[in-house]
Amino acid sequence: MVLGAGTILTAENLGRASDADAKFGVAPGLNQDVVAEAAHRGLPFMPGVITPTEVEQALSFGLTVLKFFPAEAFGDCFSKVKQFFSRPLSPSCSSCFFSPW
Repeated sequence: MVLGAGTILTAENLGRASDADAKFGVAPGLNQDVVAEAAHRGLPFMPGVITPTEVEQALSFGLTVLKFFPAEAFGDCFSKVKQFFSRPLSPSCSSCFFSPW
């Protein structure tokens, strides 16, 4: 079993998760401070993104796995995000993880 931590909203949240031996972190949104703390600690981190702009920003931060969130509320948007990449992604769901690579 692998332990991860969800709903990470702050760098402090991420630090506590890492100190508790979480092996990855997940967030509902993209926060540069949290991404930086995750990188500093070497903790895999998957932020929530919904628009192509957020996807590009996350990629510029060096992230390679992203959480499409909230997918259920933006189902039509998901098809537009899929078109942004050259390879197929998961079908729409309440929370989908994908990698553009």
